[in-house]
Amino acid sequence: MPSTSEDEPTSDNKLTSDDKSSEDKTSEDQTRSEAATTMPDISPDLFRRWYRSFEEDTDDQAVYRPGDYAFPPSRAPRPSLEFRPGGGYLEYTAGPADRAVPGRGSWERAEGNALRVRDAAGTRVLDIVAHDAQVLKIRK
Repeated sequence: MPSTSEDEPTSDNKLTSDDKSSEDKTSEDQTRSEAATTMPDISPDLFRRWYRSFEEDTDDQAVYRPGDYAFPPSRAPRPSLEFRPGGGYLEYTAGPADRAVPGRGSWERAEGNALRVRDAAGTRVLDIVAHDAQVLKIRK
């Protein structure tokens, strides 16, 4: 008879969905429902650090690119934004000795394609005009 590790599932110790109590199922359904209302369906491409590409800005749009984009040289660090899953937000600005300094905050979904950002500077709405894995455009 082959030996099995206690950590390996066997037919005797596998937990199936039928084994869960109705209370557990109700709790899981409620958690999923709450997550669906508090965490909107946002593209995972948004969750990264985006660097300002001044060269591509237009009169009404600020353009951001991921860090692996081939930016032209810049004398100071480029301002950048970082959106994290779960609502974390960082905004990097030039600090002492021309080093990027992060300011912490949070984001949440606003109406349409907008995000509401809260940080030490206050609350503002970022209207996302276009977004994919290579570019993030925000209305000025």
